Amino acid sequence: MNYPPFIDPDFVRPEREVIRVEREVGRVGVPPIRVSVETFLDPNAENVLYYAWIGKRLGLIEQAQVGPNLEQTSLYKGIFYQFGRVEIEIDPCIDRLRGVDSETLWVFVADRRFVRVAGDGVQVEAGGYLDSHAWVFEFDAGLCSN
Repeated sequence: MNYPPFIDPDFVRPEREVIRVEREVGRVGVPPIRVSVETFLDPNAENVLYYAWIGKRLGLIEQAQVGPNLEQTSLYKGIFYQFGRVEIEIDPCIDRLRGVDSETLWVFVADRRFVRVAGDGVQVEAGGYLDSHAWVFEFDAGLCSN
């Protein structure tokens, strides 16, 4: 029987779902925002899981697959197989984000291939399951002004 993959909130970074992005005092420029999932989980022993990073304004950022964590010696919580780490960096000062007050970023994970990937989400092959996690980045006014 096929069960859905899972994004455990304990494995997402940053851990908060709403993140305020502010200019650091005395720093020139704005550092990129690093977002990651330390491990995807699945109760089935899949060969790969499929994932996609999508931003509300940024659209599709990355779509790829990730294999099992080769260092896993036992099932996590006695139930889940663990899969590799995924990470992206977002520059809050790129043209598509300049002057906006927020951006929502999603990561989707599925146990079957995506048949549709668009700015409003993904669709998985028949028989597949999907999970997602979202962050909202709130940008200070004038964050990227010189």
